[in-house]
Amino acid sequence: MCISMNRLFVAVAVLLLMPGCGVKEDQATQPKQSGLILINVLDKDWYDDCHIKGSINVPFSELDEFVKRLDMEKAEIVLYCSNYFCTSSLYGCKHLKEMGFKQVWAYEGGTAEWYQLGLPVNGPSQRAYLSKPVKAHEPASDACIITAAVLAEKLGI
Repeated sequence: MCISMNRLFVAVAVLLLMPGCGVKEDQATQPKQSGLILINVLDKDWYDDCHIKGSINVPFSELDEFVKRLDMEKAEIVLYCSNYFCTSSLYGCKHLKEMGFKQVWAYEGGTAEWYQLGLPVNGPSQRAYLSKPVKAHEPASDACIITAAVLAEKLGI
């Protein structure tokens, strides 16, 4: 059975134009994500061990690329890392504000404080830092800080 070249060309062209069959949709035409987005900026193995329930993992090094999909005006972004000694969440918050994001916070208590408060987490929670006492420090006046209580309220806990 022989298929003419014209029919083969048409069949391939139709397949390429179908969604998911070879043609990537332009990100610019996709609606930007909005609403509350809770982001753990630690490496994946730390996230897998213990993370706030409902959060996603975007390692700090991938944050700039990830936020291109977010609505600068409508997305509510909360970044967190391990604890008060880790500065990635605060640095990331200030960086995203400089990029033009309007609603960005750093939860500096991070996974350790959340875990110690008995709030919902996922993962086996075996890393030593989770058991070390956490002590909040006074944030800088220009800091974009959110507390565990306010975050829990935003998450409906």
